[in-house]
Amino acid sequence: MEIRKQEPPEYGERVLYKELESNLALKNPLINDIISVLDDQGFLDEDDKIWARLCLDEVIVNAIKHGNKECKDKQFRTGLYVTEKQWAVRVEDEGEGFSPDDVPDVEDEETLGYDHGRGILLMKNYMDEIWYFNNGASVQLMRYKRSKFRKLLEKILVFLKIK
Repeated sequence: MEIRKQEPPEYGERVLYKELESNLALKNPLINDIISVLDDQGFLDEDDKIWARLCLDEVIVNAIKHGNKECKDKQFRTGLYVTEKQWAVRVEDEGEGFSPDDVPDVEDEETLGYDHGRGILLMKNYMDEIWYFNNGASVQLMRYKRSKFRKLLEKILVFLKIK
């Protein structure tokens, strides 16, 4: 999966939008709202809920802590977009941004013990597309709806990769 560095297209109808102060206490209620909408629309099974929650936690914490430096005067915006076949979440902060190229590759033996970069690896393994834009101050994650067969196939492939 490739990380793209330009502004992505908008995917579908915006079904949720929130603009919030940079307060970590607001993270879990926001994630719960997003998961609830995706679940209601049939995008998530129990495994997907865990993975989606991890990815959402990663981008929201990054916006609050790294982008806005936990400054409560700064806002971050989150939008959820859906079509029949896919969902996307966009998170934008008021920070200076970053380059994903500067994040160490946690799969590389030299940087295996680094604290940074694991979130991008996690997102690359679950999401179908990741877009960083506005100099890295904005991110959009996109995932296609999976058929039951595809979900089973992906679980088998993960199992085989582990062995």
